[in-house]
Amino acid sequence: MDIERILSQVPDYQTFLTVDEMDAHTLDMPRRYPGVCSVFKAGESQKGHPIYVLKIGQGSRNAFIMGCPHPNEPIGAMMLEFLTDLLCRDEELRRELDYTWYIVKTADPDGVKLNEGWFDGPFTLYNYARHFYRPASNQQVEWTFPLDYKTLHFHTPLPETAAVMKVLEEIKPSFLYSLHNSAFGGAYWYISDRDETLVANLPQAAQHQDIPLSLGEPEMPCCKIYSNAVFEFPGTPLIYDYYEQMTGQDPAPLLNSGASSLDFATRQGPCFGLVCEMPYFLSPNVMNTAESDVIRRDAVLKSCEIIEDMYRQMKPLTDALCPLLPLRDPYRLALEERMSAYAPNLLAQKNFALQSPDFEKPATFAQVFDNLQAMPFYHLLGVGMIASGAELAMAAHSEKKDELTHVLKEAERMLHEGCERLESTAVFEPVAIRRLVSVQLESGLRAALRVRNRLQA
Repeated sequence: MDIERILSQVPDYQTFLTVDEMDAHTLDMPRRYPGVCSVFKAGESQKGHPIYVLKIGQGSRNAFIMGCPHPNEPIGAMMLEFLTDLLCRDEELRRELDYTWYIVKTADPDGVKLNEGWFDGPFTLYNYARHFYRPASNQQVEWTFPLDYKTLHFHTPLPETAAVMKVLEEIKPSFLYSLHNSAFGGAYWYISDRDETLVANLPQAAQHQDIPLSLGEPEMPCCKIYSNAVFEFPGTPLIYDYYEQMTGQDPAPLLNSGASSLDFATRQGPCFGLVCEMPYFLSPNVMNTAESDVIRRDAVLKSCEIIEDMYRQMKPLTDALCPLLPLRDPYRLALEERMSAYAPNLLAQKNFALQSPDFEKPATFAQVFDNLQAMPFYHLLGVGMIASGAELAMAAHSEKKDELTHVLKEAERMLHEGCERLESTAVFEPVAIRRLVSVQLESGLRAALRVRNRLQA
């Protein structure tokens, strides 16, 4: 497989495509490539939008790839725009990989539409945060597959999740690739079992595009570290046990969700899973492993202090806003969960830092960056949803205009101040979409080839 030749063909995308644009391209594929691909509807979203599956090729094993498992993560959907066309026109590549491909570009079309306000740019921290939407845990396609584990019982998959379940039950994939994005930092991967070839090769995909690896605090402290930026896949049981140990409480109410797509796929048969996390904004600080003059534990505790102060400012805004939104409004559900979950989440972080001797050492500059800059930014994204929710509520509650105008102005003030603070203290840049797509593309192709080789051995 000539990876360099393939990557040279990736277009220089300037914006992210909308749901309607991606649907149009998907539905046109059978006309462009008759006999090579077909499209079928696996189900519908909560608002009735079709969940399209593009089937490509006739290989001896099945692969499933899911774009936008979280609706604020369209990098993977752009990768699939290119990959689907590549697989259809490159017969030699289809033959070499020997898969029948089942591809969903937008697993959560309703949620993606709520993010489209930032898809055209400008690609600034403020514009991204102001138009950001991420659902509550029990409204996320990726984390709403059925599950029974200790006290956590989840049996209410979303319509979108049910559509994916139906496909997975039918095809029993050997390879599953769920396409995720972070917002700020560097590249990192999760794999379902330790494969030394991939552990060595995946970071090279980022290096080929001059994308830094994320070498600061791991997103999921409970996961084994296989190598720099390559981690054990965070299945729900693993996450449950972490919160149970670190909080001393029943974590089921905190998690409020089910299993992942990979958890479900492996119940159908042997399946290798890959996740490639890509950032929109890059900082060289995420690779700086030199020691700072800050103790790592102090950095974690300071991060928690910053985040707690942010939620203190958010609380009067959400208290005023949420009762004015419908009970099932996506912004209300997301904000209510954030406000109830942040305290136990921070408790787990504090206890992990207090219990582990690793946190007694000086923090690297990468760890300082993650704790004091990246993590506060992730929590600031909730303020953007307050602003969007306030705009919606104004349209329905003219009698509350003054109160909601105050909520909107305060949210926008917090956003501006938070983004300006980060811009004044961190070195970062938005990254070209082509480079992000290329990393996910190379990672997926290398993993698919490795799974094929393992099955043939």
